[in-house]
Amino acid sequence: HQKWLNKEGGLEKPTHLETLLQPEQKARIEWLKERCDGITEILDIGCNRGYILKELKGKTGVDINPENIELATREYPQSYFMVGNVVKGLPFESNSYAIVIMTDILEHLEYPFDVWKALIEGLRIARKRLLITLPYKKTERYALCFKHKWFADMHTIGFIVKALIKRCQKVSVSTDGNFLYLEVVK
Repeated sequence: HQKWLNKEGGLEKPTHLETLLQPEQKARIEWLKERCDGITEILDIGCNRGYILKELKGKTGVDINPENIELATREYPQSYFMVGNVVKGLPFESNSYAIVIMTDILEHLEYPFDVWKALIEGLRIARKRLLITLPYKKTERYALCFKHKWFADMHTIGFIVKALIKRCQKVSVSTDGNFLYLEVVK
């Protein structure tokens, strides 16, 4: 992880489209679509190149890497993209988006403090739901990435659920073996 930080500066580069077209990625996007249920008032925190937001027909994407935002803005001009850091706070009013999604970003943050900050910020902005996905399958191709600071296990998921359950109506956790899915209903 430290080699990557030194070499690339700690910013996730744009995800290759062929990665997002893999069957397990398509299943993850379908899970998100089902929970968005046609709602397009979506904020994608950690949007990378904007592909998932485009698939959900969402409105706004935020990413920490300006290169990702430039690419997303060029490829998907129908949505709005901006550079931002969820840990430091985002310039959106409370309850300003029906749905906030965080797809595979928490594992890139310092656990537990920055994960906590991201969860609270996502909940603050979401009016109806916060949808979170985390890599779960422990194989080189799927989840063990040198860019991940931690791996989802019973301890970390317990922490996330406890952080969320006190602030919402319902937290559902499921998995398809490749990803963990958390649906938080406010």
